[in-house]
Amino acid sequence: MKHIRTKRAFMPIEALFIVAIFSLLVASLLVIVSLIRVKSDATLSLGDLDQIRSSLESYKRDGGSYPVSCGFEGYLSFYDCPEIPNAPNPCWIVPLGNMGDCPLPRERTGNTDGMSQYVYKSNGRDYKLIYVNPPSLSVPSERYDPARLPGKRGLPSAYGYWTAGAKNW
Repeated sequence: MKHIRTKRAFMPIEALFIVAIFSLLVASLLVIVSLIRVKSDATLSLGDLDQIRSSLESYKRDGGSYPVSCGFEGYLSFYDCPEIPNAPNPCWIVPLGNMGDCPLPRERTGNTDGMSQYVYKSNGRDYKLIYVNPPSLSVPSERYDPARLPGKRGLPSAYGYWTAGAKNW
């Protein structure tokens, strides 16, 4: 009597197990890519703020003080500058435009509501340059704005640069 060999196929439970493992690997990869993108955005934003900070320091070296901001909150990167009504202004810290340092970087996530943006406030002697309500706080903790730590005074989180006199603004 001859034994007929049959090819053994995957059983349904084995196929499901393989699909589940593959799905977990893909999900893990997506999470890693997302975390890398968030960290990259935070690094680029700190680079933007550092570039603006360098322009501010050059302005102070040349003129003896930082550009004085206008309004209650100072200059906001999301909105047009009040000095040029109804026109987008590539230099949202207006006095820096006279130095040829514009266009200045703007917030990178492409938000359309103005909630996440760069903010500059100065009285001429001190300044604070921060990224308000960023998508992530994936930056060194010494860059966290002490006046806007998560939950403190109900304000959004922020990070950036400031002089000693503007630390708690």
